[in-house]
Amino acid sequence: MAIALTASLVVVSGFLVAMIINLTSSPKTVTRYPMATFVASSTLQVGSSLPNTPALRELIGSGSESLAAISRHRPMVINFFASYCTACAEEMRTFAQVSSADRAVQFVGIDTSEPDPAKARSLVLGAKITYPVLVDNSASVMLNDFGISNLPTTFFVSAAGRVTEEVLGLETPAQLRAHLAKL
Repeated sequence: MAIALTASLVVVSGFLVAMIINLTSSPKTVTRYPMATFVASSTLQVGSSLPNTPALRELIGSGSESLAAISRHRPMVINFFASYCTACAEEMRTFAQVSSADRAVQFVGIDTSEPDPAKARSLVLGAKITYPVLVDNSASVMLNDFGISNLPTTFFVSAAGRVTEEVLGLETPAQLRAHLAKL
């Protein structure tokens, strides 16, 4: 019980630190959608290099990989999600559908801060995700490497390993395809 409480406090304090960084860092690009306006949440800027992340465990399977190894110098879409996030669950089918139609771009899911790995596996399998899905249970990659505090958040990365765009919130198939066209 004490270990679980301590781990929860570490994650919550990490979120608070990320939020403070977001409030004090330079202005971000504002992305407008029909239902809302989002200000990018990360500490990464457009043009930043893809962070050198540690190898993360696969959600389904027994291996582990780093984002750089998965990329193989191809454009990449990195989607941070969790099973408890309703917007994340909604957009999973969109990502599955679009990723299967566009093999030139490497999609990667990162399940983060997950209280129930079985639910996450069920969500991924139910959405028919065929791209790699990694686990960041401690949220260290999400908070420390990408500097985000909100889910879902999606990063678009060029073949040269540069962040071209960040989107906070639910994406429709048309929005996702428009972002891919810019890669």
